[in-house]
Amino acid sequence: RVGTYNIKFFSTRVVDQGDRLQKLQAVIEAVDADVLGLQEIEDRAALHLLFPPSQHDILIDDGSGDRQDVALVVRRPCTVQGPTSPPTFVFPGPAHERAFPNRRDLLKARVACPQGPPFTIFIHHAKSRVGGRHATDPQRIEASRKILAYLTNPDEFSDRLWVIVGDFNDNPDDASANILETGDPNAPGREENDPDTFAMNLTEPLLRHDHVSHGLTSTAIQGDTADTRIPGSRRRNNDARGTNENTGPILFDQILVSQD
Repeated sequence: RVGTYNIKFFSTRVVDQGDRLQKLQAVIEAVDADVLGLQEIEDRAALHLLFPPSQHDILIDDGSGDRQDVALVVRRPCTVQGPTSPPTFVFPGPAHERAFPNRRDLLKARVACPQGPPFTIFIHHAKSRVGGRHATDPQRIEASRKILAYLTNPDEFSDRLWVIVGDFNDNPDDASANILETGDPNAPGREENDPDTFAMNLTEPLLRHDHVSHGLTSTAIQGDTADTRIPGSRRRNNDARGTNENTGPILFDQILVSQD
């Protein structure tokens, strides 16, 4: 089971944030993921509050000093293969800063689980819509184009089994997702239910039923579950394309897998 979770400025200060840590622990237990991509993590010490190191392999850039790091947590008996310190980033350095700002450089790891063959996982955190959706679209599109170019260049990457998880700050109808779904670097943003021809977007069926992953409040919680369906949320995102309008709540968090 593979998942993705933006925990929003998660740090060791969570112990002073009321019952937030206990609620996060309950969510992690309910998700029950063997492999979990994370965003907005301050450091390894924070992760140890949710994921005991005796039971997990953890990848995070210990030297970044950034409060919004990406990270990978793999629950044993699944393991991360190869070196883990420092972790591997696909697009490090200032040359890629526009597409991957604040050291969100696409974390890469190879994971092995007893149930099947090893695969490569990428943890993505695209440029946010802060500053305006339309104004920041080019950065998210550029990031997806770079990811596509990397995945399709056999001199750089040859694994046929891969997963991309993360907070795209776009939904599956937007150009940044359609580029990866189609393999076309010029794919536009549009409402579509077409079969994916390059990366299969496992979250697209949720979009069709107006489920969202960002922008909900505690009012969505009914008993032990959250009602994540917001009627009209997909239409609002598509109607406002090309503007800086805030269209939340929205399905920002996505999981894409190779056709193999």
